[in-house]
Amino acid sequence: MDIGTPGHTAFEFGPEMMEPYERNPELMNCRLGLIHSHNTMSTFFSGEDWEELEDNAENTDFYVSLIVNNASKYAAKAAFRSDTEVDVETTSWFGGKALKFNEKIKRKSIYTVDLDIEIEFASVDVGDTTKRIEEIQERIKLEKEAADIKRAALAPYKQAPLKYIPRQASVFDKLGAADLLLDEVEDVN
Repeated sequence: MDIGTPGHTAFEFGPEMMEPYERNPELMNCRLGLIHSHNTMSTFFSGEDWEELEDNAENTDFYVSLIVNNASKYAAKAAFRSDTEVDVETTSWFGGKALKFNEKIKRKSIYTVDLDIEIEFASVDVGDTTKRIEEIQERIKLEKEAADIKRAALAPYKQAPLKYIPRQASVFDKLGAADLLLDEVEDVN
């Protein structure tokens, strides 16, 4: 999961996505969907939101995406996929005569329906959510600290990232020693 920025967020399905189902087996009959916030922007389906809706509708028979914002406004769509058969009529000219061909073509289609949102207020325990946000923030902090340490450790090598250093002749040449080869220093920028 990702906390994101005001303009973008992303996530990948991973093992942690199954934890709520393991703790609450009754959720196995629930549908999967996406809820995300546009924060201070209006609620609408941006190009990225449409792409996400279409991508995930391919993986399930019925998919819901809900967009919220800080003003408690909502926009939601349900999407489902269907194989559609379309009749196509084409006309070709051959020897001065029109030849008509009828053909049935199958194509995958995704249909969407706008949803009306009704809020039922209930007491909600957000302990797991708060804990998860703290875990994500800690992981981001540790990743940043690790990158800073790596950058500082490699800083002296950044000036001259040589991978081949020729030597002057020495006694070892008589023994068949080769020039000193160094691994290429990783560029951290």
